[in-house]
Amino acid sequence: MKTDTSDPAKLQARIKELEAQVKELEKGRMSFEPGMLALSRMSTYDARMSQRKSAVDGVPHVGTTSTNAACMSLITTMVGSGVLGFPALFAKGGWCITGPLLFINGLAGHLSLLDMSWYEDMAEVPFGKPGIYFASFMVNSFLLFLSGAYLILIGSSLEFVTNAWLPYRHWVLVLSVLFLPLVLLDDMTAIARLAGVGVAASIMY
Repeated sequence: MKTDTSDPAKLQARIKELEAQVKELEKGRMSFEPGMLALSRMSTYDARMSQRKSAVDGVPHVGTTSTNAACMSLITTMVGSGVLGFPALFAKGGWCITGPLLFINGLAGHLSLLDMSWYEDMAEVPFGKPGIYFASFMVNSFLLFLSGAYLILIGSSLEFVTNAWLPYRHWVLVLSVLFLPLVLLDDMTAIARLAGVGVAASIMY
């Protein structure tokens, strides 16, 4: 909207009108400050996502694993979790409660992670940078402790299979040396190809 600057009265009226609009905007900003903060964090998240998905020589880093490899990894994870924890979970909670809760939990996890590739992104939107650091610490701690638990389980199983030829603590040390190079991989696509071995082993178990 243009204002006639040659007329001082109209110019003064326009200035007062703009000042009133600024005051109204200030009142609205105070009441909607949490929403504005969330929108700001969402825009930061979108910028980070576009940076992460930026291509090197035109090839994006996200989505390089094939569908079959991803399905094999999911099946291996579900079967492994089922063998380890689901029987005790259903025994304690009962079929009527545990089944629906398990379905709701899976659905909530699916919906909360749409269009997100990292847990850090999910924590960044509501909590900002502290959320990124906290989520990164928790995820990496969980993976570290989970790896230790799996090493102990595999060592105990090998001790039983080999008829106590080596104590399970020795097996844990041997497996740690064998699995250590996997930590140095930047791309886990090669590991996803071996997921079929895990599925077959779980079925045989």
